Amino acid sequence: MSGELLLSVDFEDWHQLVRRRVGASNWREPGPALERQTETMLALFDELGARCTFFILGMAARAHPKLVARVVESGHEIACHGDAHLPVFTQSPDEFAADVRSACATIEELTGRRPIGYRAPAFSITRGTPWAHEVLAEQGFGYDASEHDSPILRDRQGAGERGARRLPNMRLWELPVAAARWRSVSLPLGGASYWALTPTPLILGGLRHVPPDGGLYLHPHELDPEPLRPLLNRGEGAKTRAKAWLRTVQRNAARRRSVDVLREIAARHPLITYGEAHARLSSVAASVPTRSNSTTCTRTNDRSYGCCARGCSVAGSSPSTRWRRWISPACSTSAAVRGGSASSYSRPERRDMSGSISPSR
Repeated sequence: MSGELLLSVDFEDWHQLVRRRVGASNWREPGPALERQTETMLALFDELGARCTFFILGMAARAHPKLVARVVESGHEIACHGDAHLPVFTQSPDEFAADVRSACATIEELTGRRPIGYRAPAFSITRGTPWAHEVLAEQGFGYDASEHDSPILRDRQGAGERGARRLPNMRLWELPVAAARWRSVSLPLGGASYWALTPTPLILGGLRHVPPDGGLYLHPHELDPEPLRPLLNRGEGAKTRAKAWLRTVQRNAARRRSVDVLREIAARHPLITYGEAHARLSSVAASVPTRSNSTTCTRTNDRSYGCCARGCSVAGSSPSTRWRRWISPACSTSAAVRGGSASSYSRPERRDMSGSISPSR
């Protein structure tokens, strides 16, 4: 088996979001498909023996509280996806904090759990919102999963960064979506919408070269066994219907391949939750002595312990140097963690979602 990947779902009601996107008057109405989609997801994850992080959207949770309870009963991690699915870059810091608080209050009321992880709608924490991570840290989050090195995302944060890392001057970790990178070219591999356009051999080959703890993300509608239909009111105009039809065609393309591609990935990579990765990285970081000098160590791609726990970067090194680090990892921090050799390193134990402890894979 290749290295671990982090499995996640952005738990949203597709009907609510697509109707709002095209300006339909009935967008607030809960859609009828999310129950079917949720049961399909849970059955698939059971088949794969995988536990998943569900980034719960507040408005979807209030519309479908019983489905959130089903997710919790099935042993999956609960995290936060915001409340109203508004891009972070359209909000002020105070508005963003209020949106996050509202979502967390809903999630805690329905599940009895306070989420420690967050993902922004549409990966909308950008270089123009440097305050967003500070807000998340102030709200008590342990990790953010909003970084996606995709060429279609403008002003995206983390372009060229390599893997999971602790953000400077705070206890917040960034756990990015899986993307393979060579020189200045990024190939996003972590999302089902990209799987619809990428040959499966290229997806599987590329995932062997992503940084440690790369993330995968799905949406419930991408695993729907039935075709998606927006179900607009009869009075909607032709323009609204045309927009909805286009969005439906795009989403159905991803739906047709997602299950098969995920099965292929699961046959080659252990799939774990974001919470498991965060706990492991935090444990490793806590075990590394504080260094007295300012020298920054290099990140490593050794999947036996994840990325360098110091949150360092290889930005600025040459492509050939980065490639050598991929195939021959050497990280002074990691060596300190291992006690000088890979054979002497013992990975920390990890907790499963029920709270019991088992050795890390």
